[in-house]
Amino acid sequence: VCDHKVIKNVVQRGISPALPQAAPRPQEPCKIRFAFSKTGDIRFLSHLELVNAVARALRRVDAPVRYSQGFHPLPKLSFSPPLPVGMESLDEYLDVELEGIRGMLSPDELKERLNSASPAGIRFTGAKLLPLQSPAPSAIIDSCEYLIFLENGPAGLKIEPERIDGSLRDFYAKGVLSVSAKKGDMVKEVDVFPHISGISHLGNGTVRLTLKAPGGLSVRPRDVIARILGLPPTAASLIPVIKSRTSLKVRL
Repeated sequence: VCDHKVIKNVVQRGISPALPQAAPRPQEPCKIRFAFSKTGDIRFLSHLELVNAVARALRRVDAPVRYSQGFHPLPKLSFSPPLPVGMESLDEYLDVELEGIRGMLSPDELKERLNSASPAGIRFTGAKLLPLQSPAPSAIIDSCEYLIFLENGPAGLKIEPERIDGSLRDFYAKGVLSVSAKKGDMVKEVDVFPHISGISHLGNGTVRLTLKAPGGLSVRPRDVIARILGLPPTAASLIPVIKSRTSLKVRL
């Protein structure tokens, strides 16, 4: 019975008072580094066309990609250096900046979804979560390895194994190799011998060439093997070359 004189709180027994809920922590931006291959007809895509194809695949899988600021926002993607049009590669790299990963798929799950959403010829082979401030792939390349196929290559080229072996011996004996290379907007003759980590004949007309990180110098593997073998530029341009490995200072 209320006597309108005494006011006293009544607490229901057995129920704990509700605690204030902590505000959800904001997403922390991060990046995922993907390894991927570019083979088959997709090798004829330019670098810009490759960027657009990957951006479309990311939109299809609804990845929370970060965008640049300004009137024309672009997805924050960082690729390893562009391949020459027509060259296949088994080992390329791509960094994708994300708004966050809380509640998102794991890097490997996102990789598999991207494979389902990408055109034939682009296949993602690895994925690793990295801090946002990690350097871009192009900044940490150590060397690139290429396989050059001289057997069953350009019509009219007859390169015997003995000629390949002899030319490689002469190359190492001379210790110098002048090749046209591009640096910035300029093309000039450069001694690329110091940029070659190794070159060897694997047999069956297949040569493995390893070039050190370019450091601003663009050297085409076809030009290197053409100069070593004394081939004209028109014949060298038809030699099949595959980029088989990109060595980073930090691997996946």
